[in-house]
Amino acid sequence: MRPRIVFGTNRQGTNHAFRHVEALGLRRDTVMQAIADDLLPRLPLPRPLNNVPYQGAVTVASIRLRYHAFALEGGFVNVGRITPA
Repeated sequence: MRPRIVFGTNRQGTNHAFRHVEALGLRRDTVMQAIADDLLPRLPLPRPLNNVPYQGAVTVASIRLRYHAFALEGGFVNVGRITPA
């Protein structure tokens, strides 16, 4: 089964993930695609040790963003926080 990337596991989590992105004036769909393109070759992620997430970075519209991703049960990977780097 191919891992599925999600951005928050519920509405509040999704809004939390994108609050900094939207404050920068970036579109969610553009950021989601950039992160997916960066993250997919690294999947599957190992389960985090000591609750430390995978940390990645992408550049969207000349803005460097850092994101945190966690492997979840059922083949999901949750991107839970996206901030300017």
